Amino acid sequence: MHRKDFSAIVDYRAVWSALFKISGALETQLSSIFDPSYSDQLAAARQRPIGQLGEFGEA
Repeated sequence: MHRKDFSAIVDYRAVWSALFKISGALETQLSSIFDPSYSDQLAAARQRPIGQLGEFGEA
């Protein structure tokens, strides 16, 4: 969420407020973010929607 390209997509303050609230709630509930293999799990999770939806919008 703290990347410039994401900020370009989400530029409305009300949306940021909701995203921060959801993010904070998830951090208190998900212990997996502290797992040493979390980056691998995250990469796999990012690929799942691509497998389901396909690579639309890619040039």
